[in-house]
Amino acid sequence: MDDLLSEEDRAKQEKEQAAAQRQAEVQRMYDEDFKFLLRQKEVRAMCWRFLGECGIFQQSFSGEFPLHTAFKEGARSKGLWLMNEILRLDENSYRLMHIEGRALAKYIEDGNGNG
Repeated sequence: MDDLLSEEDRAKQEKEQAAAQRQAEVQRMYDEDFKFLLRQKEVRAMCWRFLGECGIFQQSFSGEFPLHTAFKEGARSKGLWLMNEILRLDENSYRLMHIEGRALAKYIEDGNGNG
């Protein structure tokens, strides 16, 4: 009986290891795809806008409505996840987003910049 359990345990362990390897392979594909996308100015602009809309640079607390705070914190959490992915994969893309975002803000404000 112990031999049978050992075989079952080994088979289960091999199956889990194979699944973990496939998961790592898929993650590498996702990472390479996102790094490719981050090389495009339009994608960086959309990511920068999304980060701003998620409120990652703002406080989530809303004293009047606790559920509003929870809603804002949920959006902020997704934005922080995106920012972490960008920084993990290509810190330079984040720097470029910041520079390009500032140039766009300057263009909106006073017409100067690369709009």
